[in-house]
Amino acid sequence: HIILMTINEFENLSDELLMQILEYLDIYYMYTAFDGLNARFNNILGDKHLKLTLDTKNILYLKKFDIKTYIKRLVSLTVSCVIDPQFSLAQCCALEILTITNDCDIQNILQIIEILKNSSKLSTLVICKNSVNEKTLITLMIKLLFQNYLIQLKTLKICQNYLLDFDTTNNITQKNNLVYLTIRCNLPTLLQILESSLNLKYLKVTDIMPGVKLARSISFDKILINLKHFRIHNCGISYNTLQRLIKLMPNLKWFELTAVTDERSDFVNGQKLQHLLLSSTIRFKLALAILLESVDMVNIILTTFQGNYWQNAKCWSSNGWLYKLTAIGGH
Repeated sequence: HIILMTINEFENLSDELLMQILEYLDIYYMYTAFDGLNARFNNILGDKHLKLTLDTKNILYLKKFDIKTYIKRLVSLTVSCVIDPQFSLAQCCALEILTITNDCDIQNILQIIEILKNSSKLSTLVICKNSVNEKTLITLMIKLLFQNYLIQLKTLKICQNYLLDFDTTNNITQKNNLVYLTIRCNLPTLLQILESSLNLKYLKVTDIMPGVKLARSISFDKILINLKHFRIHNCGISYNTLQRLIKLMPNLKWFELTAVTDERSDFVNGQKLQHLLLSSTIRFKLALAILLESVDMVNIILTTFQGNYWQNAKCWSSNGWLYKLTAIGGH
């Protein structure tokens, strides 16, 4: 059988498809490439339904365009440098996604959030800064997570090169409305965050560690009935602690775990890992880096991943005695 394929030229696509493609482009590149090309593209660029994206580093190159004509249509904004004075954040009334990158002056973060506080459509905030002042970030986190400073916020992604560690005992005044959270923190801080984030459906934690303040008094009693997806990257807490944490998530559907461990850890035992979850219907994605003292341990470990629950279990040498183990569990 001959399979006939139709290859459409770009300009032959429908206006709807063209708009979906253009939405991935920064305003600077979109206008530079298509503004004035023909009447059709001029109409598309001027269509109020076209979602616009902008990185502030490109504002300097947009002098020939009237910035005011598209500020109110911006849906996604990346703040990667000092914002041009002629660009008014307060006019970004359609803004849904705000990304603050490592190149942004850390002193402006709180100021930017303050300006956009009343932007009703702002649902996603991404902060990717390795050099951010820890005190500044903690101040912001307390506002967002424990004081519901942006009540319209549904997605929060924080990427930083150190573990967040703070005590909010006296700062929890109002629970947040977050549905999706990505954060890097120790366990005591995470538990405080979960206590104030009962609407979460998706949770990703990177480099979770016990923390120096991990005391027996830490509460594991807030049930997260809405949480469906839980991902841990570089898990540094024990099997028993993780099991207690997962018990807070009775309706979990997807769980991912990556960790660096050794052959004595419960994390390399497929039978124990199967019992880590409350239901065998939860999909379990596992990726471990294991330091083995003997190559004979490979087959011993793999035998614990046999049966109907585990699929595609593989273990191979990565570097000397460091082995990689991957597996998919669930039905």
